[in-house]
Amino acid sequence: MTDLGHFALLLTIPLAAFGILASVFGQIRHRPEFIVAAHRALFATAGTLTLAMVALTGAFLLRDFSVSFVAGHSSAQMPWYYTFAALWGGQEGSLLLWVWVQSLYGTFSILATRRKLPELAGTASAIFCLIILFFSVTLAFAGNPFARLFPVPTDGGGLNPLLQHPLMVIHPPMLYAGLIGTSVPFAFAMAALVHRRMDPLWIHLSRKWALFCWICLTTGVVLGGFWAYVELGWGGYWAWDPVENASFMPWLTLTAYFHSTMVQERRRLLAGWNIVLIILTYALTLFGTFLTRSGVISSVHSFALSNIGPFFLSFVSVLSVASFMLLIVQRPKMRGPVEEQIEHPVSRESSMLINNLFLLSSAFVVFWGTIFPVVTEAIRGTKISVGAPFFNTALGPVGLVLLGLMGIAQMIPWRKTSAGRFSRNVGIPLLAGAAAGAGAWMFKPLVPFALGVGFSGFVVAGLVWELIVSTRARRRLHGEPPLDAAIGVVTRQRRRVGGFVSHVGSAVLALGIMGSFFNTEEEKHLKPGADMQVKNYSIRFERLDRDHGPNYFAYRGVLAVQRDGAPLGAMSPERRIYPNQNEPTTEVALRQFPSEDLYVVLADYDKAGEWVVLKVFVKPLVSLVWLGWLILVSGALWAFTGRSLAVSAREPGAGAA
Repeated sequence: MTDLGHFALLLTIPLAAFGILASVFGQIRHRPEFIVAAHRALFATAGTLTLAMVALTGAFLLRDFSVSFVAGHSSAQMPWYYTFAALWGGQEGSLLLWVWVQSLYGTFSILATRRKLPELAGTASAIFCLIILFFSVTLAFAGNPFARLFPVPTDGGGLNPLLQHPLMVIHPPMLYAGLIGTSVPFAFAMAALVHRRMDPLWIHLSRKWALFCWICLTTGVVLGGFWAYVELGWGGYWAWDPVENASFMPWLTLTAYFHSTMVQERRRLLAGWNIVLIILTYALTLFGTFLTRSGVISSVHSFALSNIGPFFLSFVSVLSVASFMLLIVQRPKMRGPVEEQIEHPVSRESSMLINNLFLLSSAFVVFWGTIFPVVTEAIRGTKISVGAPFFNTALGPVGLVLLGLMGIAQMIPWRKTSAGRFSRNVGIPLLAGAAAGAGAWMFKPLVPFALGVGFSGFVVAGLVWELIVSTRARRRLHGEPPLDAAIGVVTRQRRRVGGFVSHVGSAVLALGIMGSFFNTEEEKHLKPGADMQVKNYSIRFERLDRDHGPNYFAYRGVLAVQRDGAPLGAMSPERRIYPNQNEPTTEVALRQFPSEDLYVVLADYDKAGEWVVLKVFVKPLVSLVWLGWLILVSGALWAFTGRSLAVSAREPGAGAA
């Protein structure tokens, strides 16, 4: 089975190469049968890579330690679900997962578009095959996941202890689904350039893919934050780690892209700008892959140092330069509807353009802060790292501005608006936001907190007010009862309402982040029977237990916890030791409430149980981070089911959409 998987991986290389040649030849010579052959070659790569994935998965589940990658990342004692997830726990397996998912994206996007956009689908096939060819060659010759090991060990080294968490099964595939999927709008953007087309059909179809990728990427990023929160024991969920930044940068540019494509669909504006954004998004996706696998940065998330970093850096450089050169050459020759102009600075399209600029500026700040240690090492021979204070100081004000823009953009119409109409649309939500900000200032006179609460209140009030206005308009038009009219607005204007809901989710998430202004942290050395007081919590250390898991043993502190004198029950933070790696990991004890989290870490201990050191955090509003993500993604999913803007614009009350 392993040999068959290796053969399938090798077979992918000529199939992808044939797909490129057949597509190019078919379009140059106007031979549609060759374009069909190119599509089939792309579909065949999905088949061969699926076979390779099945073979490697089988090697893990059967614990075939004759495969070097299996022996290095699994062991006989590991539970089956971690054994399965170990497939993407190392470099070779993660790259195979990457190229397999890439082949599926290419296959399904071509199947969905080859009849609607046959001309563009042919070129997009060639681009997908080019990407698959690069990854397949890199895997086959620089990171073969099927390489054999002799003599065969009786047991493997096991998965990195930090990766042995249930989210290991979900987080990486979800993140990959978001990152890899950006190749779809990228491929169709390049195809549109090649064929000099700027009509809205391709942008509408690719925007659906972009939104799907954004949903997956957002979910992957937040799940990664939650994983860090409950596993690493440092009390936070985002540390501006270089590999965290590697996923955040394309998230920022992708967010800008699908907002900007709305302007192109509705107003035939920003066609070239959209292509710039999707080139940057895909380039940043590949650049993040380079960061993770090259060893040029230090990160708890990165893979071991390897020789494939230069391959990725060369590929992302060549692909980016070629894409921008194609844009420069073809942009003046694009065919399609004549582009309109922004008519007024106070309009939906101008606010979205400003939003884009702030998102792009944020991506640049994150990019510069991430590569700064590499630049300083190259110039001065010494790495100078920048930490969370740099990113928080640089991006905190930008985040507040983006919150305000979200509130304004959803309440002003396209093209232009009068001062009277603008004040009517914005007045009540602005008053509500000001009241929320004033209340926050009275609670805690901290300017960033008060501004954040005020802007968040403005966004939420804006959604409520817009729904009221749209419901009234529908009632006047159809004579429906209020509830029926409201349901009609929500169900008939899905993209518009979904966008509003996502903005509310962003505001809720921002409130959760601002709760970090009020974190409390205490650390104390305790003997059995002693207690510590942290705010309104009383924590008593009772004893230290020793326990065993399937492939680890653990020291578990047993704590009795009270809140305002009322018992909360026992909490049991752990330190786990995995003998195969001899590396301890932290298992946090967590009590979550709507207003705050109680977060307890077993920082140190005496094996005989004579004493422990507890680190305790009280973290306000963290639950709003996870709730905000849920609202954000729910709104995006609702918008995903909506119709094109050309249709939804005819709905009552959609004049401001």
